[in-house]
Amino acid sequence: MKKIILRILSYTLLVLAIIFMTNKIRNLNIALDNSINNEKAYAAENSWLKESNRVFKLSIEQLEYFSDSLMLKMKKVANENKVKDNKIKALQYQLEYFSKKDTIVIRDTIFREPGFVLDTCIVDKWNRSCLHLSYPGTIALSNEYNNEKYITLSSHKEPIKPRKWFLPRWFTRKHTVIEVIIIDQNPYVTTPKQRYIEIIDN
Repeated sequence: MKKIILRILSYTLLVLAIIFMTNKIRNLNIALDNSINNEKAYAAENSWLKESNRVFKLSIEQLEYFSDSLMLKMKKVANENKVKDNKIKALQYQLEYFSKKDTIVIRDTIFREPGFVLDTCIVDKWNRSCLHLSYPGTIALSNEYNNEKYITLSSHKEPIKPRKWFLPRWFTRKHTVIEVIIIDQNPYVTTPKQRYIEIIDN
């Protein structure tokens, strides 16, 4: 009888050890895949192929451990918009640059002095607008804009059917809602229309 009990205990311990090691190996493989992915993401970010970007896979703890100033700023912007760390699903950052130059050459002489040239610029952190005037009738205007865009994807639960009384709300079915928060640092930039689609399985 004791032999049977010892054998059962041995088999149980063996099965538990196999399950534990299987989970450990699976977690290590996931960590290795994420590490390789992040290494490739850094390489893509620093390469000349700016059209190609990869998504970093980081936990909040890893993000804080790396102490990358940009990543910490992304998290800070999310927290400033009342998104808790455990509700953050994704963080995005875009540094945008816009430039446009227009030149008008008028056949008639509009500036009297032959050597007339005027260059003036209005410059701040986000915008540079320059005006160029020259004899006999050249008018050039150039505009340059920079913008830092922070995008936060967060999740929270909402009742499927809103209830007025607080007691029924406790027992109401809820679904997970993904919310997108976009912060443009440039005060001259506005986003009049947005649409985001989450692709789900059929």
